[in-house]
Amino acid sequence: MLHHSTDVARYLELLARAILVACAFRWKFMNQYRWFTCFISAELIRSCILLGLNDHGPLYAGIWSLTQPVLWIFQIGAVFELLFLIYKQKQFPGRLTRQLFTYYLPFALAFSAVVTLYEPIDTAKGPWWLLTSVSVTKWLAWICLFLLLAQDVLDVNDTPRLQQELVIHRRLLTLYVGLTPGLMGILALLQDRRVAEIASFCSEISWLLCLIFWIVFFRPSGLNKAGAYSTRT
Repeated sequence: MLHHSTDVARYLELLARAILVACAFRWKFMNQYRWFTCFISAELIRSCILLGLNDHGPLYAGIWSLTQPVLWIFQIGAVFELLFLIYKQKQFPGRLTRQLFTYYLPFALAFSAVVTLYEPIDTAKGPWWLLTSVSVTKWLAWICLFLLLAQDVLDVNDTPRLQQELVIHRRLLTLYVGLTPGLMGILALLQDRRVAEIASFCSEISWLLCLIFWIVFFRPSGLNKAGAYSTRT
């Protein structure tokens, strides 16, 4: 029963991605969030390719691994795009570069490496290319998550205050990106299949909710209420 519920959630997630991508072009928020739009679009295309395949089969694993590098690039691009927009609004573009390479990235690389390597070796099963792809996915997701959380913490006492648009987008992206390493870590550590299925279902629902919130938030009326940039065309 839970497995079927997870499948339904994935179909709804696919539909939500398609709507979000269509909205990106219709409402033109892709003009400001190009990398984010490419990230969601790439996920949509990959989801359509994998639709109907056995998610435990070799074909699914092969396509998933081959397409992951594209998603890595767009995910990192979406995170850095948001960081640059934040510091562009704060009118300190050079500050981002200094903080990024002096503080954020070294700690993010170290933290993500430790967390990724912490996974017990005996729980890892599958061909080497799949395990490598999974490890890199978790590693990059932890880096992106750390960068977003660090910026969120530093922004608490920083001035000027961010536009609500960037605050909401940052928090949704933090949750969306953070679910990847969280889910993979849970599935790797849990031996109980039933609990793992529950964790997978909860993650699918969380991803779906993030997509829905983006659709609602990025609509023109939602942007106006949130105090979005008036320069968007």
